[in-house]
Order: sequence, then structure tokens, then C-alpha cells
Amino acid sequence: CPPCSVPTSIAYNSTSPSNLCIGADQDYVATVGLGTSQNGGYYYQWFKDGVSMGVESTTKTDLSITTATIADDDATYTLRVGDGPSASASCYLEEDLVVNVLSESTISSPLTDEICSGEALNYTITSAAASSTFSWTRAAVVGITEGANNTGVGSLITESLTNTTSADIDVIYVLTPTGPAPTSCTGTSSNLIVTVKALPSAPDVTHFDFCLNEVTTGVAISDNVTTTGTLVWYATGTTTVITEPGLATEAVGVTTYDVSQTILGCESSVSSIDVEIFALPTVTASSDELDGEICLGEDVVLSGGGADSYVWDNTVTDATAYTPTTTGLVTYEAVSYTHLTLPTKRIV
Repeated sequence: CPPCSVPTSIAYNSTSPSNLCIGADQDYVATVGLGTSQNGGYYYQWFKDGVSMGVESTTKTDLSITTATIADDDATYTLRVGDGPSASASCYLEEDLVVNVLSESTISSPLTDEICSGEALNYTITSAAASSTFSWTRAAVVGITEGANNTGVGSLITESLTNTTSADIDVIYVLTPTGPAPTSCTGTSSNLIVTVKALPSAPDVTHFDFCLNEVTTGVAISDNVTTTGTLVWYATGTTTVITEPGLATEAVGVTTYDVSQTILGCESSVSSIDVEIFALPTVTASSDELDGEICLGEDVVLSGGGADSYVWDNTVTDATAYTPTTTGLVTYEAVSYTHLTLPTKRIV
């Protein structure tokens, strides 16, 4: 072999393997330790996966990759530096540089979700690229109480969103993946559309009035609730869900129940419905004939007391002159009405 001076070293400005994001540009610069050529100078030649990338040259060139793709640029590159043209193996030095072009990280989780107004979102961002990390942003939307969020990080979104309108509102999150590890390649962003459903209105209710011990067979509290959804009953002033309560008229007083309605999975605020039980009045009955006796054909005025209104039998009108049509002992019964109560009193 002719005398030669083999280069002492080849070093790159990047470690090998070098991880390169897809679409990125990168210049790889080699620093070569040279001696004194004994064959007319040093010659340089690049190889890609063992195949020459061009003729050897006395000018050292860098390896430049632009808009990297896996198909074109993911390879093992080798720089050969020899003493003289077409130097024999004993007169050249080679150094490999492995370039890994990493696939782009994309969002693989579903890109639609929905929550009820005021509910916390529980959305997990995923990517097919292992070890990816995520950031996200959300613009302000008219009708949503919460302002913009431009600093979201992590794979879990747990924001609560409040819809102040009566219509559903779509909110867009821009999800951006970064990865895979160990590089920090920014992947393709995707839009997550979250529908924030408006809450239904509270059910309309009408309060109940009953007399003490009044029979309520066939009557349910829900009969006085107007709803288009499913009713949810609560113990008064609590968040404890109960079954629909029954009607009880054994004690005087007011009992209050709270009820909401759910429509398409969203629950309204509560309405309170009162069940009031009234005591029976003490009723009196009297006539304008103090001795209780009249002649056939004479008028008599029968009057009830202790209540609001009265209904008499035998076609008698309360506090109005009435002419009996038969002789003998006749008993008249008055039915009184005070808050729907039904006691009776007889007058002979």
C-alpha cells in the first residue's frame, strides 16, 4: 500500500442516533481531524445506508436535511474521509451518523363530548404516539361564564363550564400533542367540540290544601307538578334523594318537599311544593226563630257560623228566608267550608 495519513477523528455536531422531528430542517456538520496528506489531499464522500450520495470531493460538505420525512431521511449516514482519491480501506476513516425521523404525534381520543351546564368536563387526551404530552387552549364563548383558557397542559381536562342561556352551546378546545419522547416534536392540533347543554327550568308546582284527616286516595304529590322530564325528589333543604312522598292528612301544619326534573341527563334547580293540612272549624247553626217553632207557611232564616260558607240540605240557602213545606219536627243539616274542611251541624 502507498504511504498515507489516515484522519485521526470524525465528530458530528449531533449525537448519534439523532432524533429529528418530521418536517424539520437540520444541518449535520462534521469536524475531521486531519494529518498531512501524502496523496495529494484528503477526499470526502457521504453514504446513505451504504449507498454513495455523490462523487468524492476534496471539499468537505455538511449533511443537510430539509423538511424531513421518514421515507427519505430516516437512515444511517456515513462520512468517509480518505488520504487521496479512492483511497483504500487502510487509508480512510469512516464515521456513522444515525438519523431517526420521528412520526408526527396526533390526537387519537374522540373529538366530541358533552356536559350539562355547571358540570366538570372529564376528558382524557390520548395519542397513538407513545409518551406524548399535551397542551390545550379554549377561547371565550358568548353565553359561557368562564373566560378563555390559553394555558391548559396535561392529558386531563376537568374544567367546569356554565351555560347562561336556554340553548346548548358548543365550546372548542384546541388540543396540541408534543412527542413522542425523547424529542419535543409538536404534532398536529385537533379541535375538541364540547357541547355545554342548557339546564332545564325547575318544574312548575301547585301547593296542596287538605282538611285534617281528609281522604287522599288516588291523589299523588306529583299530580301538582308540571314537568316534561323525570322528577327527582329531595328531603327538604338537602341533597338527599328520596322516593316520591305520600300524602298524609293526620296532622295540622305545612310540609315542604323539594323536587327537580332531569331532561336528557341534565338536572334543573329545585322547586318547593307545600302540603298544608288545615284544622276543622267549630261550626254553629242557628235560626231567627228563638223558640225553634213556626207555623206552616211562615218563613224561617237558618244561619251557619264558625266557617266561611255553608250549604244546607232541604234546599235551604244560608242566611236567607226559607218556607218549610211540611209540618212536624224537621232537622236541617249545614255543611261548612273553611279551607276545604267539611264538618256538619244540625238544627232542628
